[in-house]
Amino acid sequence: MSDLAGKKILITGAGNGLGHEMALHLARCGAELAVADIDEKALADLSNKVESISGHTPLSITLDVSSEEQWQAAAEQVQEQFGYLTGLVNNAGIMLHMPFQQTTLDQFRKTQQVNVESVFLGCQNCLQLLEQGAKETGSSSIVNISSIFGHVAGLMHSAYAASKGAVNMLSKSLANELPRQGLKIRTNTVHPGVMSAGVSLSGVQAAIDMGVFSSPEEAAQVLMMGNPYGRPGNADEIPGAIAFLLSDASLLMNGAEITLDGGHTAVY
Repeated sequence: MSDLAGKKILITGAGNGLGHEMALHLARCGAELAVADIDEKALADLSNKVESISGHTPLSITLDVSSEEQWQAAAEQVQEQFGYLTGLVNNAGIMLHMPFQQTTLDQFRKTQQVNVESVFLGCQNCLQLLEQGAKETGSSSIVNISSIFGHVAGLMHSAYAASKGAVNMLSKSLANELPRQGLKIRTNTVHPGVMSAGVSLSGVQAAIDMGVFSSPEEAAQVLMMGNPYGRPGNADEIPGAIAFLLSDASLLMNGAEITLDGGHTAVY
């Protein structure tokens, strides 16, 4: 179900956190990778790890995902080295932890630029590469990383929740539109829940700094209240679902949502 041999996949936000774990997992599954991030040092470290796993050096692309010009350049690099893509994972994103009353318009706009406009730009600039990939292999797959906060409201996450709700509906729109044009490109979303590291962890600290919680222990108790698993997720528990959506085992999945939250949204 996660055989990705012969697949050519671009991952954004690959330098750290979930994107980092995702790249390593997809390399183990046999994919040929293009990895993009704004952090050049993190990309260099990731490149060495991917090469040690697969024996192949990934295409490393320094990319600010909110820049249309940089997306155009990234697509040209992929075209030159790979010729086509069979998979695009729009993973890069930021999470703003701020009470609504204190959220500035600039902060709100920045969140939409990085979390939503980047997905729009990625899908548009890689569309021809994915179309060619579908012609070469039979199908291409877009996986957009949303969040459970695209379904339910997170505390002090108004800008972030708005952005992830937009990612969810943009993805469904592509899932409806692209196949009707005769393009064998499917689009699905993955919705991680509260995580034990990365943006979720920084959000806990922000809430403590603002006096919402008195300690990490109190924050964990509130955040996990009602969660059947009773714990946050780990970064290495997410990539398997992404590999499935990028593989030929999921050819009928289009416009679907995979939620990985330990049951959080089944209760709330």
